[in-house]
Amino acid sequence: MTETDREITDLDALLDKLAVIRRELRDEYLKAHSKPWIIGFSGGKDSTLLAHFVIECILSVPPDERHRAVHIVSNDTLVESPIFQGFVDRLLGRMTESIAALEIPVSVVKTSPIVEEAFWVNLLGKAYPAPNRTFRLYRPLNAPNRRSFSCPKSPDPRKF
Repeated sequence: MTETDREITDLDALLDKLAVIRRELRDEYLKAHSKPWIIGFSGGKDSTLLAHFVIECILSVPPDERHRAVHIVSNDTLVESPIFQGFVDRLLGRMTESIAALEIPVSVVKTSPIVEEAFWVNLLGKAYPAPNRTFRLYRPLNAPNRRSFSCPKSPDPRKF
């Protein structure tokens, strides 16, 4: 088998995988329930490709069968660099305009934390320790309610 034959085989395998992904998305979208899709969007390659596949999927469905709502959600964590966040904001704006023109049931939503709960406020303002392998600034999934989770105490500044 030559290198060109191997490349063609690899390309054929990739196209087969993409066809399966497209078919699975379409089948799921057409299921008889109204649960919305919520697509996390960061502006990176993975979430951009997923958003593309979802929009492509909806466009392949006849307009009278496009009943399921889809929400593309991007969270401004207030941690990203202003340059990258500006890129994501422009991208979200273009997506909103383009999706509106397509007349499909997709909304683009940008969220951001309450300022008092933002990463930098907790780290610098409240003197929480920086996240590491054993500590995170959010509540663990296995904590049944907020009362069962206690944040570590702020470090004693006299120890530094």
